[in-house]
Amino acid sequence: MLRHVAVSLQGNDYDFCVEKGLFPAQLYERRTRMVLGLLKAQVHLDIPVISVFVLPHALKDDGSLEFNLEGIFDLLGRLRESAAVPQKLVKVSVLGKWYDLPGRIVERIKGIIDYTREYDRFFFNLCLNYDGQEEIADACRLICLRVKSGRLDPENVSAETIKENIYASYFPPPDLLIKGSRLDGFLLWDSPGAMVAFTGKHWSELSRKEFLKLVNDAKG
Repeated sequence: MLRHVAVSLQGNDYDFCVEKGLFPAQLYERRTRMVLGLLKAQVHLDIPVISVFVLPHALKDDGSLEFNLEGIFDLLGRLRESAAVPQKLVKVSVLGKWYDLPGRIVERIKGIIDYTREYDRFFFNLCLNYDGQEEIADACRLICLRVKSGRLDPENVSAETIKENIYASYFPPPDLLIKGSRLDGFLLWDSPGAMVAFTGKHWSELSRKEFLKLVNDAKG
């Protein structure tokens, strides 16, 4: 049984849109459909935890930033409206520095976190404004504060201490990481030991059939 599957939706969106003749809004609509599809697959395959890397930290405005953020706003709304969330008791969490995003997106994030607060059958994580190195750096800052206040002896700092302070502290490390064609720091601390599957294509071209095959292959 796979306890945790992580999927990165990171790639060169600008070049892909140019190559395929797509408007950015069309690409981010594909992303929303893919995320909702992953939620359905999670329930169907009985995978306790799925994490999806949706939005990187420190976005650069390449001309599509406005469409990207609008797509995130729409994604959060449609995820909130998904019938599977209350029916299957799916708890939605958001990992990363999401509180630095525009106010209307932050309010939607708070809304869906509050709405699913009591659910505990499945756990669906969205990584928004996320960076794997920043996740570790933030954990180190928290540990330093504990040491400074005298609540933690430096000699007792261990790998478990860092795990307890990263964004994904409540979740088991991923068994399977699905990426496009490059490393992106996704769940950087938790990734050792995970099976990594590179699709060799842009994230939007990952089909449901291919996703199911990768999951089945990882099960052995």
